[in-house]
Amino acid sequence: MCKPTRSRSWRSWLGLLPALLLVAWGSLSCRSPYPEYVLPPERVGPLAAPEVTREVTRVVARVITATPPPRRPASLNRPLVMLLAPQATPDAATLALAQRLAAALDRRIGQEVRVVVPSDYAQSINALCANQADVAWLATPAYLLAAQRCGAQATWTVLRQDLPYHRGAWVALSVAARSADGLAPIRSLADLQGRAVAFTAPESSTGYLFPRAMLTREGIAPGEEVFVAGDIQAVFAVYRGEVDAAAVFWAPPGDDGSPGDARMLLAHILSDMTERVEVLALTERVPNDPLVMRGNLAPELRDALLVGLFDVARSAEGRELLDELYAISGLAPTHDAAYDGVREMIRLLGIDAQDLLDGRVMPVPAGQEAAGGE
Repeated sequence: MCKPTRSRSWRSWLGLLPALLLVAWGSLSCRSPYPEYVLPPERVGPLAAPEVTREVTRVVARVITATPPPRRPASLNRPLVMLLAPQATPDAATLALAQRLAAALDRRIGQEVRVVVPSDYAQSINALCANQADVAWLATPAYLLAAQRCGAQATWTVLRQDLPYHRGAWVALSVAARSADGLAPIRSLADLQGRAVAFTAPESSTGYLFPRAMLTREGIAPGEEVFVAGDIQAVFAVYRGEVDAAAVFWAPPGDDGSPGDARMLLAHILSDMTERVEVLALTERVPNDPLVMRGNLAPELRDALLVGLFDVARSAEGRELLDELYAISGLAPTHDAAYDGVREMIRLLGIDAQDLLDGRVMPVPAGQEAAGGE
């Protein structure tokens, strides 16, 4: 991993980070920007471009009006099996919530339901492909593998902050701040050619994968790349001028106009953060993780599950249960093509879905960007 060779030493400010992190954690410990899995709230509203909105409306209408099948239809001679997010050793609280979810679904679809906590995503994929499980909450790389191996289908995508996607952002010092520091202005991604840039972690979709793919697609080769282990560290490195730009998470501004991106992690203790550090560019939309059904699930069972989940999530009991389980904020219909952007990102970076799932992601070697973007 390259280390910056700028005139200011990383060690000159690393000693300040513990205090900054302590202050930031005290005010933000209850605000995780990335809850891992979510299910539907009371409504599934229009959340995208008009053509997607029409599809959402059509699918939700079909879900609401579908007739649940009778108990134990002939197409399945065992309980319906739902797999939650993996835990190597499930805790008692998760197991209790799984039982409550199973009971809530069972009452609504007229079919016995088992909710199971697998040990890892490999077990989830194998169970879907062997017809031993019918629906699973999968991380996006696990879904890509399941779709490739046995035609598993993404049916819902999770909502975070009422959005079915998330985005990353490139941030850099403002033109005024760089001029005051005697640095050449950075006005676009092209200005990052040969510059020092920071990423958060190799497995982060917003802090590395999609922002790095943006550079690869444009044939931009940074001079230095460094992982700084977090969004706070990344924006602080830009603020201090230790790197020219950094990749961080982005979210829409708040109702009061305050930034929703990573700058807000330090804006309350660095009053000039938003004036000094600006958003340079946003990544494309990164689809949130899907709820996946096995590809050969009988249509009546598929509809029963869609109806049951929708009904559970609309109920007060279900909202409370799902919030306890995965800090749920919502769910909207999706389809396989929504994940083509992730497939393209994987291609550009020269990795595969298994690499993502296993955390085996390395920086693109400098000098190969132009070839990778063809």
